Amino acid sequence: MANTSPYQGLPRTSFWKTAASGRTPSTMRDVAQNDFRVRPTDRVMTAGSCFAQHIAQHLKLLGFNVLDYEPGPRRTSLEWNQAHGFDIYSGRYGNIYYVRQLKQLLEEAEGLREPSNWIWTKNEHFFDALRPSVEPEGWDTAAEVAQERKLHLDAVRRLVRDANVFVFTLGLTEAWEHVVSGTVYPTAPGTVAGTWDPDTIRFRNFTHSEVKQDLEDVIDIVNGINPDMQFIFTVSPVALAATAAQKNVIVANSYSKAVLRSVVGEVTDTRANAHYFPSYDIITGLNSADRMYLPDQRSVSPETVRTIMSIFAREMVDNGVPKDVATPGSTSGSLTARESELQSERQMCEDALLEDFAQ
Repeated sequence: MANTSPYQGLPRTSFWKTAASGRTPSTMRDVAQNDFRVRPTDRVMTAGSCFAQHIAQHLKLLGFNVLDYEPGPRRTSLEWNQAHGFDIYSGRYGNIYYVRQLKQLLEEAEGLREPSNWIWTKNEHFFDALRPSVEPEGWDTAAEVAQERKLHLDAVRRLVRDANVFVFTLGLTEAWEHVVSGTVYPTAPGTVAGTWDPDTIRFRNFTHSEVKQDLEDVIDIVNGINPDMQFIFTVSPVALAATAAQKNVIVANSYSKAVLRSVVGEVTDTRANAHYFPSYDIITGLNSADRMYLPDQRSVSPETVRTIMSIFAREMVDNGVPKDVATPGSTSGSLTARESELQSERQMCEDALLEDFAQ
């Protein structure tokens, strides 16, 4: 008998009643719905916005082969290392909030572009404006900044060639851009270092078409060097701490996340080696913000992070994950409550500093 409706015979995941109604994130199933699986032997490269720090740390704790080509000194504590940009991502690039930022880093590492106005000062110290928080007190000379950046770019080049899975979290569309060269920075001058000059640096809120082109360019740049690279994209569920778009921050946040989510959807639907993991959708889609976020209503709770990574391990990992996957409420194969607390305290998020400017 022929179907009487195109909806007849669709799987339970196609209907809110059977896929979402009455469920919590920990009881959701088949949300990723792609054929790609990360294997324990894969060489994983991580980068992205603040939420990506959670993903990177949990992948390590689950026993994945997460590359780190700029590890911190062994003689120092984990807290010190992470406060100085070490042991967070696969490289010491700090937070990469926008896709344009990632694209320019890759181009610079490959000698395709040179950034402008990228050494800033504060209190007679010098900062790398493209990753200003990795050295909280800055360097003593501009020459030191240049030498450290040279070493950093070498690490990025090696990562792109050696990894075969790249996990990247998209965070923001609002950026700060050098007027003449188009160089983008992770934060506005005057926040971490530098001096605000509206004639030199301007606000830029990237559009859907711009972000989509940048993300496709990132894939093309990386695959031009490493054809075997697979990409896993996520969208950060962490809201904007502040906006310069002259709109209510809630409205500005909705625009930013809508752009990023729609771009990732289009790109992963058309690129065979690009895959989406719906951390943003799981956290924001069940009308359960009161349970998913901390009291500030923008930071994701440690328990939620553990749940999200449990789903990741269940739906995006090949059989043979090295460690037991954590179940909600447990700490097996994941962060303990204290470790999560320390991780939250250690998170290096330049955008959170913007809250200090609130009236």
